Amino acid sequence: MKPLKVIDLRKCRGLESCQFVVHIVDDENAYSSSNIVQLEVVSCQELQISCLEKVKSKDEAQRFKLMEKHKLQKLKLSWTLDTVGRVEHSALLRQLVPPPNLQCLEVNGYAGTCLPEYLGELNSLQELKIVRCRHLNALPDSMQKLTSLKDLCIFDCPELDKWCQVEENKKLLAQIPNKNYEEPASTSRQEIVEDETSGNEVEAA
Repeated sequence: MKPLKVIDLRKCRGLESCQFVVHIVDDENAYSSSNIVQLEVVSCQELQISCLEKVKSKDEAQRFKLMEKHKLQKLKLSWTLDTVGRVEHSALLRQLVPPPNLQCLEVNGYAGTCLPEYLGELNSLQELKIVRCRHLNALPDSMQKLTSLKDLCIFDCPELDKWCQVEENKKLLAQIPNKNYEEPASTSRQEIVEDETSGNEVEAA
């Protein structure tokens, strides 16, 4: 099945996991949109969205209604490293509000300097991974609201590492039992390379 490029998902109510690669539907058409809107019909427990730099507008991010996907437990949001997004990274991430029952969140390749304050509204969040966000220089004050957070993993975020070493900021994170500032076990270098080179994609319509 090596020639397979697209899988069309429709009404898959038992779907547990989905890996979705964003692309422009018709790159030669200035008025075309990305395929991220097709996620509106996807309901699953684990969702990975990569190549977010190809989303063409904030409206596209709103249309697939991420916040309403209450079945979702694990979410990974990835930008290709060192790319300029069609929508500013921070503006796009503010539109990608997860459902409040989310348990695991990974932000990968994000080029913004801060995370949205809505992070503190994810009351069920147990694990937060921040990977290769090299310009991120702080965590929001709303982190104190994450009373269920057990694991914080930070990898390849030099500015954020410095912030975490400040005594005042250590107090902000004191309620988190497990803090790992090395490479997360479930985000290996092999997976990082695969994220950047993968040509396969899953579409929903």
